[in-house]
Amino acid sequence: MERGRVLYNQFDRLDPSATGQGISVQRNDYRYSVNVRSESTPMPNYASVSYDNFKANDKLYIGKFPGSTQNVLQNDIPIFRYADVLLSKAEAYAMRSDYPAVLAIIQELREARSEDPSAIVLPTINNDESAWKAILEERQVEFAFEGHRYLDVKRIGDKAGLVDYFVRDPQDCTFYEACSLPATDKHKLTLPISRLETQANPVIRDQQNPGY
Repeated sequence: MERGRVLYNQFDRLDPSATGQGISVQRNDYRYSVNVRSESTPMPNYASVSYDNFKANDKLYIGKFPGSTQNVLQNDIPIFRYADVLLSKAEAYAMRSDYPAVLAIIQELREARSEDPSAIVLPTINNDESAWKAILEERQVEFAFEGHRYLDVKRIGDKAGLVDYFVRDPQDCTFYEACSLPATDKHKLTLPISRLETQANPVIRDQQNPGY
């Protein structure tokens, strides 16, 4: 199984000194090696090659939750993690516009995920939007493949100033030309009520979720 290029690039940027150098370079942030399998072959020039070349050679295999030799892909399921507590606390600080406190929590988390805490690079937080954006991006790399992203974007995407709620890299979306879900299409984050349900219940027969 592979991940999209946008998510890979988020992991790749965690260590700016190693960005674009693939898996052969030692990474400071453990989340890169945890999420990107060693068999992956990220192309440094992926954006400039043909689509066929990109699909054939830019392999970004998922390394998280591999299971064991005896139980492949069978893992303990995380219900709630301390990192989620920390980032929830960061959201409370963001609501109060306490930017140093938000940054301190992100720093604490990144230091815990790094081989050399002194080498971490922190985001710039100087207003509400940048605070929410930093939290959202940290949640993306911390909880990748744990089922949080959809609700995270739906919950705080507007606060983080997202123009597009979900974005695919141009190379990933070349074939189908489905590259993003704009923030103006907010209603698409909630499915329409099934006709079977509305016809079976006279109370909601003439109702429908906005946008449908």
